Amino acid sequence: MTAFEPITFMKFKLLPVLWLLFVCYHNSAAGANVHQRSTYRREKGPLQGNLILSNGNVHTMSEGEEVASVIAIKDGVIVYVGESETEATKNFDSAPAIVDLQGHIAIPGLIDCHNHIVLLGNRPGYHTPLENAYSIADVQSTYQARADGIPSGSFITTIGGFHPNHFKERRLPTLEELDEAVPNSPVFVSYSFAGPATTNSLGKAFFESLADPPLIGANGSISSGVNNGKALLGLRKQLTFEDRKRGVRDAMEYAVSVGVTTHLDQGGFPATGTPSDGAAHEDLYSIHLPWLSVYDDEAGIIRLRINFLHMDDSLEAPTVQQRLLNTFKLFGNDMGGGSSTRQLGAWRRLAGVLKCTR
Repeated sequence: MTAFEPITFMKFKLLPVLWLLFVCYHNSAAGANVHQRSTYRREKGPLQGNLILSNGNVHTMSEGEEVASVIAIKDGVIVYVGESETEATKNFDSAPAIVDLQGHIAIPGLIDCHNHIVLLGNRPGYHTPLENAYSIADVQSTYQARADGIPSGSFITTIGGFHPNHFKERRLPTLEELDEAVPNSPVFVSYSFAGPATTNSLGKAFFESLADPPLIGANGSISSGVNNGKALLGLRKQLTFEDRKRGVRDAMEYAVSVGVTTHLDQGGFPATGTPSDGAAHEDLYSIHLPWLSVYDDEAGIIRLRINFLHMDDSLEAPTVQQRLLNTFKLFGNDMGGGSSTRQLGAWRRLAGVLKCTR
């Protein structure tokens, strides 16, 4: 199992029609065959194009819960669902890309109406989700798999998105346990908004070298609050723009690996650049730039809708005003890999009825 191995969904009782965006994400090691690239990546977006998915178990989510083996998508629109690849091909003027699913399950892409994937893409280090780890051994194997795919010496991080109560041991892994799993990679594992956290020997050495180091126990433990904040701030100061873009691509890949292809992001808290910042704090005026850059590279593989979180406490609403005056314009498209600004985010004070859509 790799750190980003897809989850296979067997059956969901969702809305009957979620065909706005279709996902078929499968383990590349299984060897699904792409016979011809054709227009699979178009200038309108990487998820639009001409594509046939064949030899699969396509769960249509219709009222009758039909399962088909072939689906055809033309210019981002589903034009055939059935059992015949030959019939599906008749819908195209030129040869589409064809993917042999080799019996894998395909479902419509899921829509997450409230998350913070933009923050996830800006995490320091090689962020590694632990939401499917159920023991310290699972954490160790997940980190081992992650270390195999990144440069030696790179930080492996997990910042939020899990709780140690998920684990059989009901605690964070120790320095010794993390050393055993990834002796050549520093590690930082923090849960909730502000810890507590834990690290291994290489991570401990890095944090203790900082100008304002956190207190770290002999077992690698880092207390919540200021000490967790000092460690997190030290990591964030290492981030480059290219690191953030790589984090964005990782976040996108993880999202589609669990079937979530459309995201309504709800923003974050304004960063202070001090140890008081937690997992949900970032520079709200630059946090989206690596995401925009990935879409400019035509490397976006999810639909992103952006809400902005503002917490002005005066009637003048100065930050909301500047957001409306200076926000980037709507961009992307309705179907493939597009992104657009929408409105104010998770909490809305005073000017909450204003929208950022243009």
